[in-house]
Amino acid sequence: MIGQKKLRSLQEKTGDLAIEMVARFLPHGDAIASLGEHDHELARMIIKSDDEAARFGEYVLRNLVIATQNERIAQQLGLRNRSDSLSYLVTLRSIEKVADHAAVIADNL
Repeated sequence: MIGQKKLRSLQEKTGDLAIEMVARFLPHGDAIASLGEHDHELARMIIKSDDEAARFGEYVLRNLVIATQNERIAQQLGLRNRSDSLSYLVTLRSIEKVADHAAVIADNL
């Protein structure tokens, strides 16, 4: 079981990965030019980042499920109650969707 700081750290890392992936596709970033140039190396990096974000997400999800089943563990994670884990879950899923969209764009290169 992970602690509160570890949970937040993993969530931040997952978010950072998703943001990094999307940033590569911003109008002033290298990704748009790379897409035009069919930069397959950049596409592979983005897809790999999506895989890493998914692994972090699965780890956090497992811990949130455990927290919903055990009030003591929920408190150890810094959740006020077990239902707080639902907020984390919604946030986690949103971050994963951002990473997935970036990977779909890269996969279509």
